Amino acid sequence: MLRSDGGIETKKYYRGGKVFPVRDLEREAAPLLADGRAVLLLEPTDRLDNRLNALFRLDRDAINGSGEISIELLGPGYDIADLTRGSVPPQLTVTISNVSWRHYSRPWWSEISVKVHEFSDSERRNRRLDFIRQHILIPTGKLDESSGRSDVVAWLKSRGCERLWQPINRDRIKSMIPRWHEDLFMVAQTHPNRAWNCLATGWSLMGIGRTIYWDVVDSARKYGVTNGLRGSYER
Repeated sequence: MLRSDGGIETKKYYRGGKVFPVRDLEREAAPLLADGRAVLLLEPTDRLDNRLNALFRLDRDAINGSGEISIELLGPGYDIADLTRGSVPPQLTVTISNVSWRHYSRPWWSEISVKVHEFSDSERRNRRLDFIRQHILIPTGKLDESSGRSDVVAWLKSRGCERLWQPINRDRIKSMIPRWHEDLFMVAQTHPNRAWNCLATGWSLMGIGRTIYWDVVDSARKYGVTNGLRGSYER
C-alpha cells in the first residue's frame, strides 16, 4: 500500500491507500518524491472489505483541560477515506462529553449520545460506488473511464465484496466505545504537541479481524489552523 504526506495540505493532494504490485511502486512514488512529499509504504490491505470505519475528533479547552470526543461512523463496505474526504455522510455520530484530558476516568453512559443520520441508504451507497470507481478501480487499471456504477457493482460482487449492502452493527459500536475512549486518551497523553486543542485520527476494522489507526492529525500543524489560546495549556 502506498501513502504520502506533504505536511500542510492543500486541495491538491495525493489520494493514498492504493495497493500496487512491487514492480509498479517506483513509477508511482518517483513523482511524489520529486514534489518533496514523503512516501509511506505499508503492508497490503483490502480496504473494500472493511467492517467498520470511524473518524475521531478530540477537542480540548486550553484553560481547564476538558473537552469532548466526536466519532463519525460508516459501516461495512465503506472506507475511512469516505469520511476524511467528505464524500459520504456518516451513518452514525457518537459524542462523548465532559472528557477530562488531565486524568483518565471512564465516561458515564449519560455522557454519551448517539445520533442516527437520516440520509438515503441508496444515495450513500451510490456515492461510495462512485468513490471506488474514481479513486480505486480506475487508477489501478481494474476498470476504465467508460465504466459506470453497474460495472463497479459487478466487479465487487464477482470478488465476494458484498458488505456494502449490509447494515451497520450498532451493538458492536456500543461495545467498542469504552476501548475507543481509552485509546484516544493515550493518544492525547503521548502527543508531542502538549499544547494541542484539536486532534483527529481515523480507524478501521479490517476484513481479517485486525484494526488500524491510520494517523494522528494535529489541526494546528496540518491545516495551518491557529488559536489564540494555543500554548497556554499546562500539564
